[in-house]
Amino acid sequence: DIHHLFQDLRQKMAALGLRQAGPCQLVYLGEEFCPQNALVEAQIQVAGDAPAVKNIPSRTCAAAIHKGPMEEAHKTYALLCEWLEEHPEYRLCGESIERYLKDESMAGSLDELETGILFPLRHASPEEKQG
Repeated sequence: DIHHLFQDLRQKMAALGLRQAGPCQLVYLGEEFCPQNALVEAQIQVAGDAPAVKNIPSRTCAAAIHKGPMEEAHKTYALLCEWLEEHPEYRLCGESIERYLKDESMAGSLDELETGILFPLRHASPEEKQG
């Protein structure tokens, strides 16, 4: 299904005269993450402008790069979650992102894939740090 999302997005880009200028990514929408029933938005960094193009502001994130097959990405997610538990001064404040830095079209094998996993953060209030 994910490949179809990106194929559709690339077709829309071509129709608008936009070209890819950076990595693709999936944004996992919703309050709770469930990989079997996830609501996602496919995004591609583009050069050019059109009414359908939106600018995404920069933000602070906890991030890690997963190298290898996506079937093993849960290990990188777990490491990020452990880091968050060890740093109560931060709280999640947005949807998680999988940014495909080196995707299947660039890698010679699944072991060469590189995926950035990002969790948007904000500083916790003093009350949140204690609770």
